Amino acid sequence: MGKSIDNLKRYDLVKYDNKINTFYFRNLNAKESDLLFSILLCLKDKNLDYVEFPRIDFLNLAGIEKGNKQFRPKHLNGIFDKFTNLKISAELSSGDFKMFPLFKLCAYFAKKDIIYFQINEYFIYLLNDLKSNFTQFQLRDFITLKSKYAKTLFRLLSQFKATGVLYLDIESFYNLFDVDKEKYNRFTNIDQFILNPALKECLQFFKNLKLEKIKEKRKIIALKWSFTPQKEEDEIQQKDVLKPLEKRINHLGEEVSDLTPFINRHFLYKNGDKFEIYKITKIYQEDDNKIYLEGINQDTNKGFKSKSGFSSIE
Repeated sequence: MGKSIDNLKRYDLVKYDNKINTFYFRNLNAKESDLLFSILLCLKDKNLDYVEFPRIDFLNLAGIEKGNKQFRPKHLNGIFDKFTNLKISAELSSGDFKMFPLFKLCAYFAKKDIIYFQINEYFIYLLNDLKSNFTQFQLRDFITLKSKYAKTLFRLLSQFKATGVLYLDIESFYNLFDVDKEKYNRFTNIDQFILNPALKECLQFFKNLKLEKIKEKRKIIALKWSFTPQKEEDEIQQKDVLKPLEKRINHLGEEVSDLTPFINRHFLYKNGDKFEIYKITKIYQEDDNKIYLEGINQDTNKGFKSKSGFSSIE
């Protein structure tokens, strides 16, 4: 299995395809999120769909205290139930819609005190041989954060280290942050209990981090975080250079590239003094190696097509 868990350290880099940042990890608390991304670290560049390790060693890697009752053997069923019920949806360019379980199997072997996780084989390519369009961060930084909202913000900001800007339309924010709309039915409550605390926690990792609420009239339609851009030091930088993108066939038999995860994402376009929200319907690379995209205005259904290409999609 390559690196054993004994050789993995909290300062090792979690690294995965940016598409994972579009998944909705619902109903996970902060410690369960630590466990999940520790699993992704263990699977990185292994080309395997499973990991197994002593329970205590793994909890130590994830920064979880041995005495934490939630992670004692008799309580693992609750975590396994959450993990096996994590469903990932995929809306394909053809218009087809598919849903997959992230985990195929979670198991505990009491005699040897070993935990076993097996992920859906569809996700293997999202953790292996990544050259561009990936997110990476040190596991120890992630597990330092206390709230699940701060962890989500940290992951999303880490994707855009090179540009220092993260935009989310308001519905994407609710879904990605797993916000309980009944509990937080006023935006003042979201500010108080989600946005402000998460920003405060992430300030230690992102210099000059600020949040701006994008409004149309008095309605908040999007959120924009900005911070001082960072450079990757130990790994290949995320920002694409002008070169052909490698294409491959995924587990659905479709031809995909590093651009594919951006289909069905939303972006903001400033038209005069007004911000418009578009959904990406097509994104491709031309012979000049620049990237072009097409989209639909979410309010008017009017189409959009970029006239000039981009050198990067970050």
